[in-house]
Parts: sequence; C-alpha cells; structure tokens
Amino acid sequence: MIKSNIEAEQNTLGCYLLGYPIGHGINEDVFSTKAHKNTFKIINDLRLMGVTTDICVTVSEAEKQGTLEDCGGSAAIAALTNSAIPANLKYYELEIKVGYQRRKLWESVTHAKESLEKGESPEAVHSKLLDIAVKNQVQNRADTGILFRDLIEKEFPVEDWLIEGLITSGLTVLTGAAKIGKSWTALQLVTALDRGGYFLGTLKAKQCDSLYLALEDTPRRIQKRLQKQGCTTFNGSRLETKKMSIAGLKVFLKANPQFRVVVIDTLQKMLGLSDMNDYSQAVNGMSALKEIADDLGIAVIVIHHNRKSSDLDSDHMESALGSTGLNATADCTITMRRKRGAAEATMFVSGRDVEDTTYTLLWDKDCCSWAITGSGALKPALPEAQQQIVDFLGSEDRVWTTREIVESTGKTNQAVSNLLSRMKDAGLIKNPERGQWRTKSEYTNTHVYRESVNVYSENKPKTLDNTEYTNSLSLREGEYVNLRTDAAGASQDQDRPLPEIPPGCSDAYDFAYNDYLNKGYTPEEAGREARQAIKDFLAQIGPESSQEPELDDLPPHYKKRLDYLCLKYKDAGIPDYRAKAMSEIRQHMEMMSA
Repeated sequence: MIKSNIEAEQNTLGCYLLGYPIGHGINEDVFSTKAHKNTFKIINDLRLMGVTTDICVTVSEAEKQGTLEDCGGSAAIAALTNSAIPANLKYYELEIKVGYQRRKLWESVTHAKESLEKGESPEAVHSKLLDIAVKNQVQNRADTGILFRDLIEKEFPVEDWLIEGLITSGLTVLTGAAKIGKSWTALQLVTALDRGGYFLGTLKAKQCDSLYLALEDTPRRIQKRLQKQGCTTFNGSRLETKKMSIAGLKVFLKANPQFRVVVIDTLQKMLGLSDMNDYSQAVNGMSALKEIADDLGIAVIVIHHNRKSSDLDSDHMESALGSTGLNATADCTITMRRKRGAAEATMFVSGRDVEDTTYTLLWDKDCCSWAITGSGALKPALPEAQQQIVDFLGSEDRVWTTREIVESTGKTNQAVSNLLSRMKDAGLIKNPERGQWRTKSEYTNTHVYRESVNVYSENKPKTLDNTEYTNSLSLREGEYVNLRTDAAGASQDQDRPLPEIPPGCSDAYDFAYNDYLNKGYTPEEAGREARQAIKDFLAQIGPESSQEPELDDLPPHYKKRLDYLCLKYKDAGIPDYRAKAMSEIRQHMEMMSA
C-alpha cells in the first residue's frame, strides 16, 4: 500500500482556506482521505460562487450541505490553518500530485495481479496496463501547462521580497574578484535576514531563517567575522561548513521548511564541476540549484568568482568565471567590482524580476561591513578603466591623441588601444581620425548667444527662447546651432560674401572646415569661416608658410597640417606660433613612428 502524504494535504487545504489560489491540476480526486476530498470540494464550491473563504464560512457551508462530519468536524477544519505555510504551497501541491500518481499506479498493479489470478492472459493484462499508462501520461502532461485564458484570470500571491527590490525567490548568483569582500557581503545578508533588519544599511530585509553553506571557511573564522560585525544574537539561521550533495540539500530543506534562504559560498565548492567553461555542465549544475529554489519557493544565492580582467568588461553579465550558462540560468545576477585596496565598490544588479540597478558601496573597516552610498537605475556606471578615459576626454573640449590618453591613465599602449576600440564599438566615444579620440555624448560650443538659439537635430529646428548671455551651450550628438543676433532672427554672417579658397590651400581649408564643424558650426558657416580664416592668415604672414627650406623633409600631408596649426596658434595670440606648430608636428610624427 502506498503511504499518503497527509501533512502535505493538510497544509495545502490550509492555504486554500486562507485565500491562496488553487493550483492547476488540483481537484478532489488527488486527495487521499474522504475528509480532505469533502473539504476541498466545499472550498472549491465557495470559490466558484465568488465567496472569500475562511474557517467560519467553510464550516457553515459544510453544515448546510450536511457534510461537516465527513470533513472531520469543525475542529479538523480549523486545525488546517495552524500548519499552513503559503510559501511552500507549490511544493505541497507537487507532493499531492506525486502521491496521487503513485496510488493510481498501485491500483493498476493490484488490478493486474487480480486479473492474472482470474485467468486472463498476460497479453490482455499488458494491454490494459499500457492503456492506463498512456492515459496517466497524457493527464500528467496536461497538468504541467495552463490555458492562456486561465493564466490571464489566475491570481498569484504577491511577490515575496526577501531583500527589498533585490532578492526574491529563485536562483541568484553573486560574483566578484577574489578577496574583494563577497563573503563579508554574504554574511551581512544572512544576519540582516535573521534579524529582519536592513541589508547594506538601506535595503529592508524580511525576517526569516537562512542556511549558510560556508564551504571555504571554518566555524572559528565565521565566529570572528560575526564578532567584527557586532552580531551576537540570532534566531534560527544555521551554519554548515561541510559540503552537501544537491540531493542531500533538497532532502534537508524539505525536512526543514523554515529555511527560506540558502547561501552557498562558493558555487564551485558545491557543484565540483570538472570544466567550468563547459556550457552543459554549467547549465546542468545551476539548473539543479534553480529547481530546488523553484520547487520549494525559496531563494538560493550562490557566490562565484569573476575571471581575470573582468573589470574591463562594459557588460557585467560577461564577467563571471566560466560559461555564459551560469548567468543565463540564474534569475538574478549581482556583480561586485572593487579596486584592490579601495574603500569604494560598485555593485551591478540585473535579473528577471528586478530592475537593472547600480549601487555604490563603501567599506567600513571598523565593523567590516558594506553600506550603500548611492544608486541609480537610468545610467549604470561604466567599468573603472573606461570611466577614467571618459572623464579624461571630457576634461577639455578637444580631440585627444592615443599617446595623451596613455600618459593620463598610466596604462600600456596596447591596453589603452584595446579599451578605446571596445569603447568605440560600444558607442561611448568618437574616433574622428586615426589615433584621435573625443567624447561622443556631447560637446561645447564656445560662442556668445543672445536673444535666442535654434538647435538643429536631423535638420529640424527647436528654439531655445530667452537664452541668457553665455559662453557655452551643450549640444547632443547630431545637433548644431544657427546664431540669431538681431531681432529679425537673421544672421549677420549670412550676407557676407564667401571668400575664395587661396591657391594651394585646399588641404589647409579641409582641416579648418572640419575644426569648425566640431565646434558646432553648420556646414555653411564652417565653410565661410574656414575660407575667411585662411585668407586672413595668408594676408598677415605672406607667402612663407610651409615653403621654407627647413621644412622640405616634411611629408605633404604634414605640411598642410602645419599650415592649419600656424593659423590656429596665430589666432590664439601666441607670439612664436610657427615654432609651436612645428613642435607639435614633430611630436606627432615621433608618436606615429613609435
């Protein structure tokens, strides 16, 4: 005889009495006792009538139908709610279904035995058993799905946030480089949940018991850490330092449903994968942990390492050591990044049930704990190395060379080149010419604006009225301005005739034209200003320029660059502008040859 799971049936009926939705595939037939069958029928009938169920309503309805004694009496109905744990409802429903299938199988075997004893042929009995097996298989498959019309109308329990806005039921992976404070963070999580306090000083934690598998530590070390964090009193959370198998962990959690959170430090210690880069191994191992979380309705959090140079990744989801299947299987990924020895760290969060968020953390060495000092959901922080380059490029409104960026960051030329290439592909910076870089998001136009300014985006003007006198205006990529300096809104420059490009200066004109475009001029204005500037410059210095004998060793494309630099430094009022221009040309040539 197959033993029934009476406890699971009682807990399930208790949850239904408290108003939780009835799971798909659950009906009175799956219950093993007459009392439970009748109680379920009454609860289901009340639900169909739109009545909210509770103990009094259910007892009253049973009396009306004359089935109160068949339900075990009013005391039995009231006792159902005493042991109800709504968070484990899904697990209990699954246990009831499995028990029902086993009873049906036992009935089939018993019927087959009786048929053989009555003299039926083995072929006939086998055929009957096969029909029953097929019927049960079809029924089982149907029970695993749900019609969309039923799904839309189905009421689910309110999402149970264990850590406000960060951790709910399911599988979460917390990754970071070695020795940056992941285990301290995990311990903070366990203590916050045990007390029902605040995680990282800000995020509200729901009070519950946790199981902490510290597989890389000893009880002595955990005790010291708790003392440093000032934790002296606890409720029911538990520490384990010995490895459990996946099956053993599931059996333990079934026998101890009070543990709502499991923290595993570390993933590799728990799974023992032979090849972390093997996709199938990674997915199978993570899926086994996710199955425990989903079946029991709990949160499983695993600690894992990041690979080397992961701080250079623009996407934190690519930082975990091993296969991409690790983060793909998890419901939520939390990545910690911290410069070795620094007090600040950044925590990136992405998941199926959480908003993509970036938290700034500060390490308190006195109590060995992390605290949130800032957060943002709209603009996640860049990796530290990329942010350093973006800050440097934005320090002045101009184009920077690769050599200048190398000197500012202190990194090798190869490392900077790789970063710049990656940032360019990600759309973070611009590369107007080989070896030249600038910010992409915005630039500053250094002209004076008066009554109003038209900002053009995709050739469609948008007017900024009542603009105050200012020396700068931030323009987004693809926008330019048209100055209005009189009441009628017509530009005084538009009536000025276009000067011709002096002979032999077409290359210098190209440089000047592009420079004016970068400053925010329209193409028409840039052409006019470039022509006039070159004409004025040649009128001042005469026919010298790049025709001097000592400049004959310059390649042709550097001579035209020299012409333009002389023009630029002359306008800036630099007395020895020719020497400065030549010095910059020589530096650029040395850098390119290196």
